[in-house]
Amino acid sequence: MTLVPHLPDGANVVFVASGVADPARKLAKAISFRSGRYISVEASARGDWRPGGSKHSAYDAYATSKQSILAAAMEFARETSRLRFNALEPGFTPNAGLARDTNAFLRFLAN
Repeated sequence: MTLVPHLPDGANVVFVASGVADPARKLAKAISFRSGRYISVEASARGDWRPGGSKHSAYDAYATSKQSILAAAMEFARETSRLRFNALEPGFTPNAGLARDTNAFLRFLAN
């Protein structure tokens, strides 16, 4: 929020998101992502998360962070109509290590 008042009217602000926050995405499912588990700031402070997470806690953390980025972009857009806020999903990035714990075939496809 500190930077927003200094941006010129009509400026574009881009957040980098990811499809792994959506459990319906086939690739996210194949790599064992189960979506973001964020409920609210208050719930997070208590350590409460949506049930049904991945067997890899780092996947849950990553998906939850990307879910939060989407929520932030939407909130900024609602609060600041003089700027354009967008969320971009760059797609799957090979060799990022996201498939390192999957079967050999999926690792091959990822690379």
